[in-house]
Parts: sequence; C-alpha cells; structure tokens
Amino acid sequence: MVVEVGYAQAWDLEACAPWRPISAEAARKRDAAGLSYVVVYREPGREAPLEVRLVSWRDHYVGLWVYDAQGRRTYDLDMRLLDDPSRLLRRYSVA
Repeated sequence: MVVEVGYAQAWDLEACAPWRPISAEAARKRDAAGLSYVVVYREPGREAPLEVRLVSWRDHYVGLWVYDAQGRRTYDLDMRLLDDPSRLLRRYSVA
C-alpha cells in the first residue's frame, strides 16, 4: 500500500480536510517551535484520509484520528506528556 503524507496548520472537522496546508519543512519548523500542526495520511484514490495526527508539543498533546472509507471517524486516541514523569509509573512493594 502506498501512503501519501501531507501537513497543515489545522484540521477542518466539517470538511474533513486539511486547513491551510503547509510543506514538510514548515511542519518541521512548527514542530521544533512547539506550534500546532496536523499530519494527514492518505491512500491514493481514496477520498477520506486514513489517519490524522494532531500535534501540539506546547500543549503536551498528540491526537490520533482514524477514518473509514466513508470518512467516518472510527477510532481516536488522545496522548499527553506528563509534567511529572513519576506519576506515570508507581512501584509498589509486595510484602
């Protein structure tokens, strides 16, 4: 399967399309600066995207949206970086 990757400043929920497309270089610069952007994965010939990733390092956030062939969001995942990594894993001793 061939997958095309595109970038944009945001995602238009109503149109199910990228809003203000940007180049890969512009996306790299936004990423380095912590600014938000989206990554869109498409299969050639398919109208709906396969997947959309919403990235905002300044907000400690990455979102993942997966779409079916009819453009319906079938899966989503919100990932956040923790301010205090010690909250991620707590070790308990068993006596």
